[in-house]
Amino acid sequence: RDRINRIATCLTRLPDDFREVIDMAYTRGLQLRQIAEALELNEETVKKRIQRARRALADCVVDGEAA
Repeated sequence: RDRINRIATCLTRLPDDFREVIDMAYTRGLQLRQIAEALELNEETVKKRIQRARRALADCVVDGEAA
């Protein structure tokens, strides 16, 4: 339960552009192509944002610090 709370807190601390792609990919279940189209970005940009968001989220959960 503590880990879930920490993840939720860390999600709120992510920059908006990171939080947005995480939400679209993992909550809404959209594919990279769909996210890219919705945000008017190329797929590589979306992929990098997701990677960076996941890294920032993992660091926050482990270290207790936000991105």
